[in-house]
Amino acid sequence: MLTREPTAAEAAEMEATLQQYVNEMRRLNELMRQDDLEIARLRAETEAIAAESRAIGESIKTITEETRIIAAESRAIGEETKAIARESRAIGQESRAIGEESRAIHQEIRALAEQTRALIAGIA
Repeated sequence: MLTREPTAAEAAEMEATLQQYVNEMRRLNELMRQDDLEIARLRAETEAIAAESRAIGESIKTITEETRIIAAESRAIGEETKAIARESRAIGQESRAIGEESRAIHQEIRALAEQTRALIAGIA
């Protein structure tokens, strides 16, 4: 196959085409570099979000555990309150019984006082 030297116009056209390819390759390389930077930024952002998510998960676990503890304490306080209420009712019943006894003793004292007055009046 015979080759000939390209004409000046052909050489200029080939040079222009080659320059277009070089410019296009540079543009594509710049786009790929920008994509790599964006991917790195998104990766870092994703890692930060994942770390925040883990921290939130830990906070939720802590809050859940604290809520369980508070619920258990609340139930215990409820049981103590019920026991106190029972004791209070028992004390109230004892107090009423003591009041009844006190009224009965008071009536006996009045009766004894009446008898004493009658005896004194009879002696006098």
